[in-house]
Amino acid sequence: MDDPVQIELRNIGKRFKHWIFRDINLTLTPSRSYGVVGHNGIGKSTLLRIISGYTAPSTGKVIYSVKGHVLDVHTAASKVSFAAPYIDVIEELTVLEMIRFHHSFKKFIVQTKSISDLLGLLELENHGDLMVGDLSSGLMQRLKVGLMIITQTPVLMLDEPTSYLDVKGKKWFHQLLGQFRDGRLVIIASNDPDDLTSVDESIDMLDFIHTKSGIKADLSKQSDLI
Repeated sequence: MDDPVQIELRNIGKRFKHWIFRDINLTLTPSRSYGVVGHNGIGKSTLLRIISGYTAPSTGKVIYSVKGHVLDVHTAASKVSFAAPYIDVIEELTVLEMIRFHHSFKKFIVQTKSISDLLGLLELENHGDLMVGDLSSGLMQRLKVGLMIITQTPVLMLDEPTSYLDVKGKKWFHQLLGQFRDGRLVIIASNDPDDLTSVDESIDMLDFIHTKSGIKADLSKQSDLI
């Protein structure tokens, strides 16, 4: 695994027609997990997209650093694995081809030379020759989320990771995450409390809502999820 990464959010704000949130100041530290919570439409996905670099903030900046050394944008991007419903995979590849393609630019944590072992880890052993575009929603989610969890990056970000997963799939997700989370900075956004049972701290988006009278609450507040 690469050296641990710290992420600092300085005065982060985002607006479209109106402000969604602003003046967010947080420090996310290695070997910690964070759950981003709040109702639909409150800005959870937008915040993750900003942290990951997929979306630019309207104000402020996101700083990735290793041992106090600030990383450039391209290096920071190489440190992140990010799975979300709005991030597409290449549907014209087979599942096997997709795994090999992903591995060609980001290595896996799991030490195996067998592609069949990787398929088994993702519980896709009977679907390797299927086109990605022909997968069911649940199997597609296994592929997206599973690949990111087993990728060798110090930062793991998951947006609604158990959407489309059945009970068996959710159990698989929690087991796989538990197996490959040690030493990583993990950020999970979800409306499902079960997805967040093992996080160390919560980030409540309601604390960051911008109202006519100003910020709703103390933006530096981070509370434990109990």
